[in-house]
Amino acid sequence: MASASITSRRLSKRRLLTASIIVLVLLAAAFLWLDPYLDSASVLLRVANPKGDGVLTRHDTNAITTQSISIGTPAGPVRARLYIPTGVVNPPAMVVLHGVHHLGIEEPRLVNFSRALSTHGILVMTPEMSDLADYHVEPTAIAVIGASARDLKARTGADSVAVLGLSFAGGLALVAASDPRYENDISVVASIGGHESLPRVLRFYATNSIQRPDGTTLQVPAHEYGILVVAYSHPQEFFSAQDVELARNALRLQLYENSPQAQTVAARLSPVGRARMELLLAHKTDSLSADLLKGLARHEAEAESVSPAGKLAHIRADVFLAHGSGDNVIPPTELLWIERAVPADKLKAALTSPAISHVELGGEPTFADRWRLVHFMEEFLRDTRLRARSHHALAPATQ
Repeated sequence: MASASITSRRLSKRRLLTASIIVLVLLAAAFLWLDPYLDSASVLLRVANPKGDGVLTRHDTNAITTQSISIGTPAGPVRARLYIPTGVVNPPAMVVLHGVHHLGIEEPRLVNFSRALSTHGILVMTPEMSDLADYHVEPTAIAVIGASARDLKARTGADSVAVLGLSFAGGLALVAASDPRYENDISVVASIGGHESLPRVLRFYATNSIQRPDGTTLQVPAHEYGILVVAYSHPQEFFSAQDVELARNALRLQLYENSPQAQTVAARLSPVGRARMELLLAHKTDSLSADLLKGLARHEAEAESVSPAGKLAHIRADVFLAHGSGDNVIPPTELLWIERAVPADKLKAALTSPAISHVELGGEPTFADRWRLVHFMEEFLRDTRLRARSHHALAPATQ
């Protein structure tokens, strides 16, 4: 009888031990499954609030250092910044591209995003694209993107790198990744709020209407800055020859957020030029739409050269697309066009979300919207860590 009792207790202990091991294994498996999502959520929280200090924001983070460098490109030397995660062996390598903004690589949203990625173990390079910093979307940016990817690949010994572009740089990143010159240097490409057809987006600024791939149209007021960018790029389409230089200077000052000085320069225009500039600066541009459309028609070939449209059929990089559902700078319809153009086996994720405004987090998303954004980021980071891992300590690139 005593022997049976002892045997029963031993069996109970074994069962308890077995159950404990199973629970621990399940908890470990759950953590391993959940950890990448916590990591992605932490990145997004740091992007939304760089000064945040919650438990989730701090999850699995590391210190970083920054380094200013120069990159050799076909357009000449380009300044860039490296965000280097400390204590991370063979970090994934990623080029992050600023949009159309005069601050270039100093633009706060770009800096926040780059730091957030680097604190989670990504080695980030941000090259300065002078044309985009001066509100021009030009083919030279494609060469700068390709050269930056090649430089980072050489510095890290990676087989290839990831490239993420914000706003118009998203579309340019797709063009660079599909360019035969750089297809072996870029294995992952992400477009956040990018364009598929620059001519179509520019026409949107004149008409407040843009077409979807199914033939329907989206009617939404275009962001007021769009037509300013077009007028600054092609002032001869809006102003007489005698007013062109003054007009360009006034528009540059306005775009560079110096409105008082822009008004001072605009006062020196001819009466006709001054009246036109007043309409532009006051964002009363309905009467200028016809001139805008005529000018765009004359420059359509230039705009097509910096568009992914017609160039993505043979892209070899994995493609990730995200767009704000309420974006009125580059409407979310552009994602639908890109999604249709990318080969199915290369399109890894496409998300249109109210959690994104243009190239920053915003709005009042639901929990489901937030989860979809976290899932998108998890997929993108997982693919980057798999396909863009460095193979040696950071070293100067070989030119």
